[in-house]
Amino acid sequence: MILFAYNFPHKKTQDFLFFSQYYNIKIDIVLGAPRALIEKPELKYNTNVNYIGLIDTLEMCWKMKIPYYMVNHNSDECLQMLKQRKPEVGIISGARILSPEVINSFSKGIINFHPGGIPECRGLDTAQWIVYNNLSIAVTSHFIDGRVDAGWIIKRQEFDRFKGDTLQDIGLRLYHGQLAIFRETLALVASRKKEDFEYVPLDAPKPYGYFPPELEDEMYEKCRTL
Repeated sequence: MILFAYNFPHKKTQDFLFFSQYYNIKIDIVLGAPRALIEKPELKYNTNVNYIGLIDTLEMCWKMKIPYYMVNHNSDECLQMLKQRKPEVGIISGARILSPEVINSFSKGIINFHPGGIPECRGLDTAQWIVYNNLSIAVTSHFIDGRVDAGWIIKRQEFDRFKGDTLQDIGLRLYHGQLAIFRETLALVASRKKEDFEYVPLDAPKPYGYFPPELEDEMYEKCRTL
């Protein structure tokens, strides 16, 4: 099993490595992609938590005795590594959009954990869109197929919304919800074929983009009245 990660201290990568070790899920190698500059609108209300005390990915792999490679996930170098290893399953803890060539290098597929209910809540800034459009607080694990947050749904789970929830509360619930379905997702993958899972139709709702700053105040008011 190959973990797609980032080459810097990263909360989701750290948690996925810890959960894999705790549940005796063997990670064969970790591919750490270098940091990339992403341009996105600045929001007044967001779900970001500035974590401190995170462990560097390379240090974690050294401690856990997992081979680690810093490599651009869509590079020829990465494709050569995958070709040599002929992997069955990949897991994404941190990655940009993966190329079809990378996806097709896995005999079973690559698993992504998405902080939203697929297919109605795909894409970016899901906490904001969930509040704005009154969608379910849900998370989804799925085999990717090249589209944004689509493919074969492995596990989808909804969570309660509580009176007084802030946007950050919802964002954190979406994050921890992904960890809550981690073990069951891997168990389902071990016992079934990819084609056994529900496929997201090609005419599914389009993925969301970055939440527009001009809708923030309206979204915030909706959050206050949940």
